[in-house]
Amino acid sequence: MNVIVSESVLLGDAGECTIDELAAWSDLPVEDIADLVEAGVLTPLEQHAQPPRFRLCLVSTVRTARRLQQDFELDRAGLALAVALLRRIENLEASLGQQPLLSR
Repeated sequence: MNVIVSESVLLGDAGECTIDELAAWSDLPVEDIADLVEAGVLTPLEQHAQPPRFRLCLVSTVRTARRLQQDFELDRAGLALAVALLRRIENLEASLGQQPLLSR
């Protein structure tokens, strides 16, 4: 008999995670996440907290960033631009009442 153990994380606005947890759950290196923070694409809960903490709902955004980086071989600047544009589209869709692009 085989037993498979898995771990689930409920993503939502209420939960928090560290930058290391965000990197582990998204498979995007901490350095790339730090670049997204520096570019203003991701915002920590508190600007000067060490280590930085993030809302759990950003895990899906960072996973999307990893897929974009792999699929299109984006450098860090290109990745930051792509994620920023996708978030802008998501915000515009939300204002129009459509399903967000990053959630599809």
